[in-house]
Amino acid sequence: MSTRKRPARVDTEDEDDSAASSVSEDTSSLPGSDGRKRRRISRDSDTTPEQNPNLRIQDYEELEEDSESLDEEDVEQQATQAVQEKRVRDKRARQSGVANAARDYGILESVVIHDFMNHHYFEFLFGPLINFITGKNGSGKSAVLTAITLCLGGKAASTNRGKGLKSFIRHGCERARIICKIKNQGSGAYQPEESASGRKVSDKRLDLDPILDHCGLQVDNPLNVLSQDNARQFLGSAKPADKYKFFIKGVQLEQLDEDYRLLEDRLFTIQQKLDKKKEDVTVLENIRNNKIRLREQARKTDGLVAKMRELRRQCAWAQVRDQEAKLVEYDVEMTKQDELIRTAQLEVDEYDTNYQDATTQHEATKIALDEAKAAFNAAEGEKRELKVLYEEAKREAMAAQHEERAAKTTLAQKVKEKKNTEGQIAEEERRLDELNGGGAARRREERTLAQATAQQARTELEAHKAGRQEVERNRQIKGAVVNEKAGIMNAAQRKINEIEESLGKLQNINANNQHRAFRRNNEQLERLIGQETRWQHKPLGPLGRHVKLLKPEWSSVLESMFGKTLSGFLVFSRHDLNLLSDLKRRAACDAEMFLLTDRKDFNVREPDEQFVTILKVLEIDNQDVKKHLIIQHVIDQHILVPNLDDATRTMYDSGRLRCVRGCFAFNPHDPQKGHLLRYGAGDGASQDPVLAYRGLPRMKGDIEATIAIKRIALRDAQDDLATARRAWTEARVEVVKADAAVKKWQKRLEELNIAAQEADDKVQVLDGQISNDSVEGGKLSALRDGLKEVEESRQLAEDQYKDAVIARDTKQKAMHERNQRMNAYDTTLQELQHAFNEAERQHRLADQNKANTLLTKNGKEAVLADTQKGRQELVDDKAEAEAHLQNIIAQATEKVGNRIHVPDRSTKSLFEKHEEMKKTHRQWQQRIGISVEDAERAAAEAEINCNRAEVDHKQLEETQNMLQTSLDDRRARWRLFRQFISARARVTFVALLSERGFRGELLINHAKRLLDLRVEPDITRRNAAGRSANTLSGGEKSYAQICMLLAIWEAMGSPLRCLDEFDVFMDNVNRSTSIRMILDAARQSIGRQYILISPGAKEDIPQDHDVRVQELAPPERGQQTIEESRGGRRRAGAAANGD
Repeated sequence: MSTRKRPARVDTEDEDDSAASSVSEDTSSLPGSDGRKRRRISRDSDTTPEQNPNLRIQDYEELEEDSESLDEEDVEQQATQAVQEKRVRDKRARQSGVANAARDYGILESVVIHDFMNHHYFEFLFGPLINFITGKNGSGKSAVLTAITLCLGGKAASTNRGKGLKSFIRHGCERARIICKIKNQGSGAYQPEESASGRKVSDKRLDLDPILDHCGLQVDNPLNVLSQDNARQFLGSAKPADKYKFFIKGVQLEQLDEDYRLLEDRLFTIQQKLDKKKEDVTVLENIRNNKIRLREQARKTDGLVAKMRELRRQCAWAQVRDQEAKLVEYDVEMTKQDELIRTAQLEVDEYDTNYQDATTQHEATKIALDEAKAAFNAAEGEKRELKVLYEEAKREAMAAQHEERAAKTTLAQKVKEKKNTEGQIAEEERRLDELNGGGAARRREERTLAQATAQQARTELEAHKAGRQEVERNRQIKGAVVNEKAGIMNAAQRKINEIEESLGKLQNINANNQHRAFRRNNEQLERLIGQETRWQHKPLGPLGRHVKLLKPEWSSVLESMFGKTLSGFLVFSRHDLNLLSDLKRRAACDAEMFLLTDRKDFNVREPDEQFVTILKVLEIDNQDVKKHLIIQHVIDQHILVPNLDDATRTMYDSGRLRCVRGCFAFNPHDPQKGHLLRYGAGDGASQDPVLAYRGLPRMKGDIEATIAIKRIALRDAQDDLATARRAWTEARVEVVKADAAVKKWQKRLEELNIAAQEADDKVQVLDGQISNDSVEGGKLSALRDGLKEVEESRQLAEDQYKDAVIARDTKQKAMHERNQRMNAYDTTLQELQHAFNEAERQHRLADQNKANTLLTKNGKEAVLADTQKGRQELVDDKAEAEAHLQNIIAQATEKVGNRIHVPDRSTKSLFEKHEEMKKTHRQWQQRIGISVEDAERAAAEAEINCNRAEVDHKQLEETQNMLQTSLDDRRARWRLFRQFISARARVTFVALLSERGFRGELLINHAKRLLDLRVEPDITRRNAAGRSANTLSGGEKSYAQICMLLAIWEAMGSPLRCLDEFDVFMDNVNRSTSIRMILDAARQSIGRQYILISPGAKEDIPQDHDVRVQELAPPERGQQTIEESRGGRRRAGAAANGD
């Protein structure tokens, strides 16, 4: 929808119907379009004059003559032809079965009300074309139109039901709710993507206007939604002026009329300004003429003035000549100071080089001392740990030896006891054989075989039991492998999660959240630093913002190596350090602070060109930051070699490299981690791990390249995870096999236990038989039982002895190994102690040398600083003199023009001569009263002011003419449009009356702002003038007024038309005819939705596919609130036709 500006106010009290719309920017708000009605502006012509109810026909025929309007008969003929053609097309369409097409958007589908007026809950479902709501009085029909009006932005006062929204809340409730569902489909839908989402779009009143504008819904239009009061006033009022007001508002011609009146007001204001500016131009012209006359009189003194000007120029440029002589003196003195500074600078550079060498040596001895101390402490700690382990192993070995000796003694006793028992048994058996004569001997032989079988079964059982440890160990090994593979798999998954988290952080980095990479509250600290004005030198930081990484693959390793440095700030004096510390406390930020007092240039010592140092992969935009990183982290002497094996060969195969402190390499298994290779004491070497950096990158760099590296690492980690999962699956299969082997071993153990038990049972049976062979057999049985017990004791003692021997050997071996390792550390400790003492001595010497060199260097720098300070003072004085020279040159140029030759005279004599001429000039000025310069200036200003006023007056006059032309054109189009609408309404009214055989006409007088109708119900009467509506019967009058409403509706463009109790005063015949006529008119209005409320019954409405009838239940006696149905909700659509 296009919007339009409000034009000025225009008076059109007596204009007739001859104009229509304006230019294209106003067409969206013309009647019949889908534009929203704008805010009403009160005007003087709103007061309607009193009218005689018995008006004459000729009063309505007095139309003004307008040369620009069309002929009235031609307009009527065109309108009649258009209406007839439309009716013929509609009739043919109905005969051919072509139905009225429903609109795809901008019509109501349902209205739901909660606690609104007398309804507790109600839901109305509307058809897309024609809807009737019927019911007895008090059933809540009119609440539907009231709810639609309020929900779609209408004012409470326009409903004539209450003064405010609170008056519509059902009695006893705190709030009410109205839900209107608007159809929004097809190519003309309003923002269909938001409508299809089903979510809440807005809760603001202003967001409703664009929707209503798009759909063309005009609930504030009194003819679009006719409530009971509006319908009664429009249809039943006897005053033609009131009908005209409804007509002109309904077709929205009144809105354009009010807008044009605003434009007329604007034109009136412009005319007043033009009159005032015309007076101003006259005054300024008089002033200009007076100033020009005065200027001509002053020009007569030009001769003297010219000489004064020439002398004045000489005085001005004489001062410039004197100031330039002073600058030459400054140049001579500064040349002397430059020679002194050059000599002092050479001495400072020499001692600065010495100090850098001393600092490098001091740092090297410090690193060597720290490494020697760390190595000695580590070795001493390991020796203490080994000693503790040795003492513990020694105690365990002695205890195991005592246990072995005791087990050996016990075993010897058990062997001897077994031999004695076996001799007694053999003696007893020989004696019993002699007594029994052979039977006992056979049973003894069987028992011997049974014992052998039992012994074999026990042997197999013990052998099988011995395999238990191997089976269980195999199961443990397989389980350990599974756990190891699971650990590798979990580690790979954690690595993927870490990379994904880091990748997500990188993808979310932008200019607004970059501070998140640094310390907490870093953004607030930077803001405080920017607001502080007491700095001697503003701090730099965070340092990471001054460093750009050229090789993103080293980001994690270098970020971890730099540690807190990149998040810190660099200050250059103790004063700034204290000030920054206070700001840190205020901002609650724990960023590091680094003090750099020496800001002079320094020499960078890098290794051979073949090596890539950290410094080479960094782009540092500040020399102070670069110097600090070199001093703090020695980035110029740490090289980068991606492959760990290559780094090892580079560092150690060819001896110590020149100017190389260490080498960083990637971890072969994780490129986010790394290793730091360094030289140790003597020919020693060390390798320390570098952990992966988990935070956001603090150094500037190519984020996209870093993200690409992270994605490659993510793919590698995903491949590692897949490999780990396959390995875990294979290990899990081996565990299953090991579990099956354990179950198989247990099953075999049960079988061998059963066999051994059966063999032992057989031996016991034979022993019983042998015991019964003779009374004397009791002694043999007792001896055998004793032998069995002795054998078991011996076997137990033997097992204990074997275990003790194994434990003794194991403990003694561990004791000897720990003793050897502990003794080996004595020599290492002596060597490390000697290395530490030597490193400490070298560090003390380097520290003393550094301090002495620094004192000498500071002394030379103080001399240089004093000399530079003296020269700077000369520079400042010269700059001040030059500035003063430029100032007086500028002043001289501005006041007297370009430089001229100054005679060889002193400046003082020139000024004295100028004063004499000024005195003479003042005498001339006393005669004319003004100087030449003032006269020239006053005349120029007066001429400029006069010309500007004339231009302003001309531009304003052109603007007025353009606005007046536009207004006249818009008024002409407005009258033409009004003429077309009126003619169309009159013809449609006559056609609708003919539906019932009535005759009549719609009388519209735009000049007097009157609208009335004349109807003749009796078609047989010759008089075609018809009768006034007041003389008709109630049904005839209602029918005629319905025809008038339908005729006006044809000139309106809103898709929604509502009418409340249109047939309240009609009899059955007129009601039936009116309903049929409304249905025909509705079907002829393509894409329009009708909501009609009738107090009649559902049976009075003709049923059809495009008609939906909703009948409300009558209220009970004394009922004040319509409650919801038992089913939980009351839906008016349930009673609708076709539902």
